[in-house]
Amino acid sequence: MFKNYKKLSYKVDDYHYLTGVDITQRVKINDRIRSFGATGARNYIILDGEKPEYVAYTFYGNPSYAYAILLLNGIHNMYDEWPRSEKTLKKYIIEKYGSLTYAQTNIAYYYVNDIITSQQAYESSSETDKYSQSIYQYEEYLNNEKRNIKLLDSSLIKKLDVAIREILNSTENL
Repeated sequence: MFKNYKKLSYKVDDYHYLTGVDITQRVKINDRIRSFGATGARNYIILDGEKPEYVAYTFYGNPSYAYAILLLNGIHNMYDEWPRSEKTLKKYIIEKYGSLTYAQTNIAYYYVNDIITSQQAYESSSETDKYSQSIYQYEEYLNNEKRNIKLLDSSLIKKLDVAIREILNSTENL
């Protein structure tokens, strides 16, 4: 689907042009997605290891609708915005922090009454009001937050696909 975005030529100087994607179409597509999502979206929790193509196949019978899932949820970068599998998350943590042991034994945040605070304030607070979060726990939390997405009702997915294709094939400018 993304390869269908129109291309524009930009004049660099008297002899050279660059070709780029016409990102103005994205505004119309976003508006259309919001209108569909407002009426027919439901919550879904991505399971460990699920990819957008699998979710699209499972719910819509067609893996090519993965782009609609990504657009509906504002996901532009699969590596950073789609949840990692448990195995991939561990590799990411090792790459980022050096080892799982380091991430599991070092504190990312101290909390007092569910508010991030300094280590000093944490240490001077009562045991019942405080807790800490390791780097590993924090990365796990961030990853799990990405699992909550919206799925368009299956009765609307073909209509959305047609609407987006019409926008991409339109000769009308913004």
